[in-house]
Amino acid sequence: MIRRAGTGRKPGYREPEQIKDVISGVIRGLKKGVRGRRGELERLRAAWPEVVGQSIAGRSRIVAVDQGHIRIEVASAALKHDLATFRRTELLEQLKERLPDLNLRKMTVRVGSL
Repeated sequence: MIRRAGTGRKPGYREPEQIKDVISGVIRGLKKGVRGRRGELERLRAAWPEVVGQSIAGRSRIVAVDQGHIRIEVASAALKHDLATFRRTELLEQLKERLPDLNLRKMTVRVGSL
């Protein structure tokens, strides 16, 4: 085993990091990720009325976006059926055009309380 003169340590040895520094780094990363997702959601919510029109936007809302999966809540089963069955592809494509950096891939629609 080769050791550096006077140190008694193997080559490539690094001092261990203090746990407080590791935890601080993890928390900073998590906060940065949350801010990014919140920004994505706000951008999607701003684009939603432009894509679906004011009438549908008033009876629906984007509740979440996670890894390209948009979750939408609507006021009625009829509207859910319309958006999920007949307009899903069209709406997803329009949102992708407006927000290409979000890498949108999937859209789920559910009935909920608005």
